[in-house]
Amino acid sequence: MRPVVRITPDEIHLSDPENYEKIYYIGTKYWKSPTFYNGFGIGYSTFSTLRNDVHAVRRAALNPMFSRRMVLNLEGLVQEKAEKLVNRAQHAFAEKKPLDIHHGFRAISVDVISDYAFNRCYNLLDRPDFGVEFFQRVSELGHVMWFFQQWPWVQPVAFLTPKWMASIVSKPLEQLMNMQEDCVRQIIAVTKQMEAGEYKEGGRTTIFHQLLDPGVTEGHVVPTVNQLKDEAYSLLGAAADTTGNALTVGAFRVVTDKAIYRKVVAELTEAFPDENTRLDFMTLEKLPYLVSLFPPILSQYADPSRPVSSKKH
Repeated sequence: MRPVVRITPDEIHLSDPENYEKIYYIGTKYWKSPTFYNGFGIGYSTFSTLRNDVHAVRRAALNPMFSRRMVLNLEGLVQEKAEKLVNRAQHAFAEKKPLDIHHGFRAISVDVISDYAFNRCYNLLDRPDFGVEFFQRVSELGHVMWFFQQWPWVQPVAFLTPKWMASIVSKPLEQLMNMQEDCVRQIIAVTKQMEAGEYKEGGRTTIFHQLLDPGVTEGHVVPTVNQLKDEAYSLLGAAADTTGNALTVGAFRVVTDKAIYRKVVAELTEAFPDENTRLDFMTLEKLPYLVSLFPPILSQYADPSRPVSSKKH
């Protein structure tokens, strides 16, 4: 099998995954594909920024908010959301009722990012169904994106469609508009806090307070509300899908594979003998077997001075 096959004039297929890192790496000279990323309809977001030089400036403004130091500072916020799910699970188990853990994991992710981004949590963990309707809305957006990627000329026309008409002709388009409107409301609320000087809550600066600060990084221009809407949409969409799915798959592997389950339980029990103790991140990142199971999650913000195991299981 050939390692690289050109399938269109400007598109290739890589049969060897290692080739991916040769193209997509920090400092790469290759831009993102306009055909693919423009289809998301969030061109200002860091995720969809095509030019490397522009992406570098936008990413620099966001980087401090996802640094190891910031992650450690926000551990209490994450623990608070995790404990909500644990309490829901314990209550369900005590009553011998099923629990939708898949949407529970997704709800943790969205509640954390909405709280961190806007200081206005969506509180999906407090809903009886963990906000299933919200995730269905996000899922339906995929249909719109694929359509825009195939027929890009439709996108500007669709965005000019009155909402009442969108609700008739395309449910996914209506859902897209609803999510964009919600993002605009969140950004306006943060902007008003900034204007009133109330931009910190308990000493914590949120993601969008950071992006509204003109001095956050060299070359940073404060975006408009409409531009920040794209960034908000990108963060919420990523939280609703990627992290939640990773937690679901990881939990499924642990509870369905007896060997993995025994090793994880033994390692956690040794590190946390008291089952009521909080599982703090700085202890978790030092557990070799756990880190080897979830390297993308746990090692992303790990102490750079500590080597991470690459052993496969």
